Amino acid sequence: MSDHIPFEIQEEIMNMLPVKSLLRFRSVCKAWSSLIESSDFITHYRSQQ
Repeated sequence: MSDHIPFEIQEEIMNMLPVKSLLRFRSVCKAWSSLIESSDFITHYRSQQ
């Protein structure tokens, strides 16, 4: 999936997912793990709730 969908779009999709899924998706690849654990992503995710 990551080879065909731009990372920015993947990030937008992840912003719509439940926390439980995000925690599991950290193990998919290093880029996803870094994104999900970043303070910017967490802040943006929380502001949408």
